Amino acid sequence: MEDLIDHTGKDTLVGRAWKPGFGRAPVPGTQEQAGALVEARVKTGAACPAP
Repeated sequence: MEDLIDHTGKDTLVGRAWKPGFGRAPVPGTQEQAGALVEARVKTGAACPAP
């Protein structure tokens, strides 16, 4: 779960959602906010079902 927090909040590939390139609109908010939301969900007991 800690890797998910780091991936969402810091990974450059995920960051492309906020810098999508010419002619494309970015998703709302910031990558830092998305990471904080994932962290809050994890810290409050989010379960990850087995595949």
